[in-house]
Amino acid sequence: MALIKCKECGQRVSSKAKNCPNCGAPVTSGGCGIGCVVILIGIVMIIFASMISRCNSDSQPIQTEGGTTSFDSWKTSDNSTMAYIMMMDFVKQKLKAPKTAEFPGVFDGRADHITYLGNQKYKIISYVDSQNSFGALIRNHFVGEIEQVAEDKWKLNALVFIEP
Repeated sequence: MALIKCKECGQRVSSKAKNCPNCGAPVTSGGCGIGCVVILIGIVMIIFASMISRCNSDSQPIQTEGGTTSFDSWKTSDNSTMAYIMMMDFVKQKLKAPKTAEFPGVFDGRADHITYLGNQKYKIISYVDSQNSFGALIRNHFVGEIEQVAEDKWKLNALVFIEP
């Protein structure tokens, strides 16, 4: 129970009281309550659902020569970010302590490390910080080429670690 100020007379009144004992005015807590929270959650869910449906409708089928349709939009999209993420997995497989791997982030200029070569092939020149077999954190520079061969399938064409 909290004491609130009556909006009519300014006296302190219990938030549980229906009327002010001083002036008789109805007491309102001014809070939104559970009803407002439920309505707000509902609105957020509606907005989220509409965003998801809008994203799903963006991948339109592509008309092929034979008149059939296919969902090959990945063939014409710039998938540079996913190329880097997939390259990170391939690099981790080569490290002594893959769980300690730290790659440059978006704000570290990671996008500048990716070059699109055409035909869904990407060249990545970057680095990874990870522990060696003695537990020391070292930086390994690497150059790799990766290719997207299907919507959810990537192929590593080359990966070379460069000595600084």
